[in-house]
Amino acid sequence: MFDSLVIGLDLIYPKCEFLMNLDSDTVHKKDWLQHINNVFEKASIENPDKIILTTGYNSINHEVVENKEGYVIKKSVGGCHLFFKSSSYVNYLRCTIISNKWDTNIYEQVHRLNGIIICTNPSVIEHIGEFSSVRNERNKDKSIDY
Repeated sequence: MFDSLVIGLDLIYPKCEFLMNLDSDTVHKKDWLQHINNVFEKASIENPDKIILTTGYNSINHEVVENKEGYVIKKSVGGCHLFFKSSSYVNYLRCTIISNKWDTNIYEQVHRLNGIIICTNPSVIEHIGEFSSVRNERNKDKSIDY
């Protein structure tokens, strides 16, 4: 999967301001992408010098660092619908997409660079797949508030 991500993101990043990977085993609320963009813009104003990694999926499996108005800062997120600036991809994130742990590598890199990882509040995406890529438990990777 990580090879496909790099190929696709490499093809599109010069043409776009933002990038996002999309998972096939999710459902979305109406205007979900607009909600993610709005939260990203709000967090960008509040954190103008930080790399921001955003998702609309507030998973129960990832620790909350801080609740903000309209979004939640998380310690980590899975790889579900990650949204970020194209410049962040090419300058800081591309080098992390090198294995099946690509999403872990991305959020570790964001932390190393003193960036933030955020989720919409409430979630606008729900994971409906039965298995996580890193866990063998059935139906354990769900949103807190979809």
